[in-house]
Amino acid sequence: MTRNISTYIALISLILIPGLLVAQADTVWNQTDADGSKQGHWKKYYESGGLQYKGFFRDNKPLGQMTRYYENGRKMADMIYSDDGITSDVIMYYQNVSKAAEGKFINRAKDGTWRYYSYYSKQLASEETYSRGKKHGVSVVYYENGQAAQTIMWKNDLKHGPWRQYYEDSSTRLLSRHINDKMEGLYKVFARDGTVVIEGAHEDDLPQGTWKYYLVDGTLDFELIYVDGVLQNEDIMRQKLDEFMEELEKNSGTIPEPDLDNIEPQ
Repeated sequence: MTRNISTYIALISLILIPGLLVAQADTVWNQTDADGSKQGHWKKYYESGGLQYKGFFRDNKPLGQMTRYYENGRKMADMIYSDDGITSDVIMYYQNVSKAAEGKFINRAKDGTWRYYSYYSKQLASEETYSRGKKHGVSVVYYENGQAAQTIMWKNDLKHGPWRQYYEDSSTRLLSRHINDKMEGLYKVFARDGTVVIEGAHEDDLPQGTWKYYLVDGTLDFELIYVDGVLQNEDIMRQKLDEFMEELEKNSGTIPEPDLDNIEPQ
């Protein structure tokens, strides 16, 4: 019986040991062919000695998974390259290892939809649409509850089209637009209940015409008049500023001041 057990163990060893030897064999790194093109597994290091990236190359183009690292050794990005060697799906990381962004590169230029995540909450913070490295399409900024806070349209890296802002309950806060990266046309700001609080217009990125400012009950408070961006009735602006400062003075004693002598933790 003892002999049978010994024979069994010996057979198992013969099966496993060659596999272990293969698994432990070192991968050949940083090889080039006769033309100097990278072939096979590659590693690159920072001058400090830390690993910068590791990946696989075929005919000098990356293929499959490449991992990039910060100089302190933490992972910076995971990149999956397609067979063309120029298109890659990417996940980027903050140094706290949480996801920072994800999207696609074509020839090292952002393309398609890119998503960015908050360092603190790890929630989706914004989305941008690219075409070969240029913003092209809608960009969205999000509240932590997932509701859109702002949408802006882009065309060839220039703001072009509607610009909207929202309150956290999705009601509209601002409506305007850009034409070739300049504000153009109607500009409106709303209170949470939908009441207009400011309305005016821009021409060639400058305020133009009559701008109206309303009280919270919807009644007109005052008007400012612009010609080519230059305010024509500065007396109204000064008056409103004086009223604002007077209101601050009036309320200065009703808001508790911080106790600067007791700010150290006890």
